[in-house]
Amino acid sequence: MTASRTDIHPTPTAWTVRSAQALRQRVNDKMRVRQRWLAPVARLPVKWATSFAYHVLKRPVYQQRLQRVAGRMNQHADTAFNGYTPVAGDVFAAAYFKAGTNWLMHMCYQVIEHGEGEFDHIQDVMPWPDAAQPRFWMNLFDSTAYQSRSGHRVIKTHLPANKVPVSDQARYIAVTRDPKDCAASGYYFFRTLFFGPAAPPPSLWLTHMASKEAAFGRWDAFTDSWFRLRNKPNVLFLRFESIKKDPLAAVRQIAAFLDVKLSDEALDKVVKKTSFSAMKAINHRFFPVSQSMWTSSSGSIIRKGQSGDGVELFDAKHLREFDHDMAAGLKRIGSEFPYAKHYALRDEKPQ
Repeated sequence: MTASRTDIHPTPTAWTVRSAQALRQRVNDKMRVRQRWLAPVARLPVKWATSFAYHVLKRPVYQQRLQRVAGRMNQHADTAFNGYTPVAGDVFAAAYFKAGTNWLMHMCYQVIEHGEGEFDHIQDVMPWPDAAQPRFWMNLFDSTAYQSRSGHRVIKTHLPANKVPVSDQARYIAVTRDPKDCAASGYYFFRTLFFGPAAPPPSLWLTHMASKEAAFGRWDAFTDSWFRLRNKPNVLFLRFESIKKDPLAAVRQIAAFLDVKLSDEALDKVVKKTSFSAMKAINHRFFPVSQSMWTSSSGSIIRKGQSGDGVELFDAKHLREFDHDMAAGLKRIGSEFPYAKHYALRDEKPQ
């Protein structure tokens, strides 16, 4: 069953893919001037001044910057889907921040396009309503997205299930990942995208990720909200580690869940196009708009795709505190997600 076009009502604030592309271009062009002329001159002074303010003057400069960025990221969390009623063709790709979001999005997109999906940028073919700037992406109310080979369209979200319109009409694929690896991947990504020489120490970033003000919210809240819905026939709950272990099985599972019949040739195309090496080669088609003069033109959103980064980046004390906090958070909200089985630390970080 495909989406009914009559169920989709454009809003007065609708925008087109072309206007989204133009907006991204304007922002990138404006920021490129700062990146070329100002950033090289300011890099060392900013690094020294920030470090001096924090370590010598004891000012919470890193924490304040983290809060500002998180506030920007979370500004649409409670209103992202206002006025929207999901329809049968909707496929919500719900992944926690840095839990393999682009991988999930691309897998879903290639499945619904039978391995024939092409785009100049991922933002041109699917909406992300809870983005800091949704207008960089396709409009949620743009019905042209349903013109895929299967009649489905993909909607990206980082939101927990209680902030997404969960309807029996649509389908939802939720992915979680070891929160320690999410935190590590998020640190490297935000350092490249926002912070540059003013990046906080990893320990402060980890503390921020455990706070209620974290960009995109706490991991435990997201994971529990979708895990509770795992037995609904229109919800598929996956772990990043399982997808990584057997991508072919994951593609088959997603296709079956969406009732998309793939030929052997199409299945092979989807697996090849969504492989790490293939996505790494088109990293620029996933990398977001420049967010500051520190945004690296060679930044990578498809970085490593491995497990264990958290243990490598964070010191043992802070890592164990974070690990215990995530497990305790799940327990506090009565979650049945088996944290101890999948993600609890077994050994201290090697010295």
